[in-house]
Amino acid sequence: MIIHTHIFNLLAKLLFVFTSCAIAIQLWLLGVPIPMEPLPMTLFAMFLMVLFAPIYYFWFRPIAHWLYCALALRTILRWSDLKVVACLFDLDCESEWRPMTEIRKYRPNSRRKSLLEAAKTDTRRFCLNRYF
Repeated sequence: MIIHTHIFNLLAKLLFVFTSCAIAIQLWLLGVPIPMEPLPMTLFAMFLMVLFAPIYYFWFRPIAHWLYCALALRTILRWSDLKVVACLFDLDCESEWRPMTEIRKYRPNSRRKSLLEAAKTDTRRFCLNRYF
């Protein structure tokens, strides 16, 4: 089961898993020795996922949050805003997130500002869920 907050977050996580698998297959096709026993193969796949976790965290995750804001909330954010607003769309320690759908009721020119203010006043605690 993949834990996600919104559909774009799920798609980003699936894209990350498929990209990691594609890289493993490409390495195998290039002749890199990859263990074929179940346990070493699993450890190798986990090593690749840890190695490429920054790709998910710094690229796929912000793009997923941007798509959620743009398509679901009808609010266009800058790339620099995503670092601030990401806490709203990540799971906290209680496995809850803030969908912020009430933003759609605001005027279009005040939505971005309202999202940024909501992110600055967010006092929830985050565990490991915030990063994966």
